[in-house]
Amino acid sequence: MEEEEDFRLNEGNFSRKAAALQNRLGRLQIPDESAPPPPPSQGAPPRTGIPQRAPTKEGYFVYHNMKSPRSAAAHRDPGLPLRTAYAIDVLELARDLGIVVESEPELLCLAEELFIEALPEGWTRHESKHALEYYCHRESRCSQWHHPEQPFYRSLIYMKRRGEQELEVKLKEQPPSDEEIVQMCTWLKVDFVKEADLVSIALCAVGAPVPEDWKEEPIPEEERLAARREWEKEVAHREEEYQQKRRLKGWSTNNSTGFAYDFDDDGKMLEESPPPTPPETPRERETRFVHATGRISVEHPMDVYFYGLVERHRQQQASVDELSSDAMVEAQKLAILTILQNEGNPAKSLGLYEGEITLAQARHAYRSLAQLVRTDKCAQNGAKRALQVLGDAFKSVSDPLQDEDRSSI
Repeated sequence: MEEEEDFRLNEGNFSRKAAALQNRLGRLQIPDESAPPPPPSQGAPPRTGIPQRAPTKEGYFVYHNMKSPRSAAAHRDPGLPLRTAYAIDVLELARDLGIVVESEPELLCLAEELFIEALPEGWTRHESKHALEYYCHRESRCSQWHHPEQPFYRSLIYMKRRGEQELEVKLKEQPPSDEEIVQMCTWLKVDFVKEADLVSIALCAVGAPVPEDWKEEPIPEEERLAARREWEKEVAHREEEYQQKRRLKGWSTNNSTGFAYDFDDDGKMLEESPPPTPPETPRERETRFVHATGRISVEHPMDVYFYGLVERHRQQQASVDELSSDAMVEAQKLAILTILQNEGNPAKSLGLYEGEITLAQARHAYRSLAQLVRTDKCAQNGAKRALQVLGDAFKSVSDPLQDEDRSSI
């Protein structure tokens, strides 16, 4: 099992700070342990099954532009085979996402987007001995074949197929009330006062459509009562622990505030200790959702999608300063220059030295540069063309390195 090897571009007239930032982007995060957990199972990753949950008119699709440069490149010639436009890695990922490659070419840009997507905090990427990628959660030391963001992209693909149209119709026929929107903001953990720009996502979540492989059914009354009893039991347990702690320390209670307090030997009042925070109130649902495979969930199947939109919007806001920093702008210009100056030489376009190149190196180089020149994050001239050249270069380098049994897409 080999870690991805670092690569470094010719800095030229650009600052070392910009070059360092460019090389840092997309780097694998390797756990402190000497070796990562083994792949989840032997052989190739599963190609079917329901998505795994991660350890989880504007606002709901504004972040994903279907007219990506690579999507346009795939259709320069109406008769152009998809295998000449997208790398094998991307086509395999598209099939994992449930995209019918032959009849849904317009969705392939989403598979490519997921392929270059940065990993969430705490996740690392590794390769099996057969050059198959898998992912490890650092804290739990659990591994899985699928990208941690795959559930979000599966939901996004459903929205692109039919969900957006169904949502628009539903919101017109049954506009959500203010109370429903506020409740959904609470469920999505959105502060509707400080994060007013996220309220539109909560509004859409109220009318979220149910995918065709799920059905909604009433929750039996006894199960609802049992869930409520469990919650009340946890509340009582926390209160009992608090009262026991107060009795052991001889604390008194201020009836006006409900806070417990104590005095030291000099009569000085110690820091107040507030009552315990109650557990999160269970979401009062009268229905649950059953998947075609028999899986039951009390959460809406599209919750992962709307949670993902909220998180992406917050990340976008948090990264505004970094994206506009001098070092980032310099790194983007350096990446575009490197890619376009070496057009026609795939290895150099990827910033790789001449010589033997591994599949891991090619994947790492492609992801690192794509994070810099992807058009939703880079406003520099030439970014669109650079992303197209970069995708073609990755295909030229990576496809011959694939195993024969994996290249027969």
